[in-house]
Amino acid sequence: MKKKSTGPEELPLFDLPLRESPAEPRPQRSAAAKARAPERRPAAAVSLDEQLQLSELEEIAAAEPGVAAKATIGDRFFAGLADLLLHGLVVGLASLAVLLIGHPVGWRELPPFLVFGLLFSFLYSVFSLAFWGQTPGMAWAGHLARSVTGEPLTFGQTMLRWLGGLLTLALAGLPLLLALAGGRSLSDRISDSKTLQL
Repeated sequence: MKKKSTGPEELPLFDLPLRESPAEPRPQRSAAAKARAPERRPAAAVSLDEQLQLSELEEIAAAEPGVAAKATIGDRFFAGLADLLLHGLVVGLASLAVLLIGHPVGWRELPPFLVFGLLFSFLYSVFSLAFWGQTPGMAWAGHLARSVTGEPLTFGQTMLRWLGGLLTLALAGLPLLLALAGGRSLSDRISDSKTLQL
């Protein structure tokens, strides 16, 4: 005769219940927090560097609620100055190379050097902004350029930012004053982008 077990009935190893206990509901973010945090793309479409940059932006937004992490006008000026110095260094090295081959450098050679400087500037700005979201000067200042929706810039947006930078340089930096009204410079406005401080 079998003994009746008085304790709780033990289930065989493979007869465990398949349903898990319902998970606790995740806390909902406020509309303001959703607007501040950059939109995340699927992990497969976002590189590791972009994931790190986006998480840094979210930490900034969480640490300073109600304050957009936008680059200040002073930081923008020094980032632009650093990029301008790098441009001058490259053009200066090109003119030195011309002198070393025995060709004099004067006013007649100015147009070719201007064309060379523009081509270098285009490649320097457009490709670095499209692939990394920052030029070397912006990286030094801790800036990151993103579209207004928080996504990486398209090539069209980077070209417009480059044109905005040329206009800012041609007007002796005066368009930077637009950043005082709304935190977006001329380059930001014409390219529908924003510059964030990391």
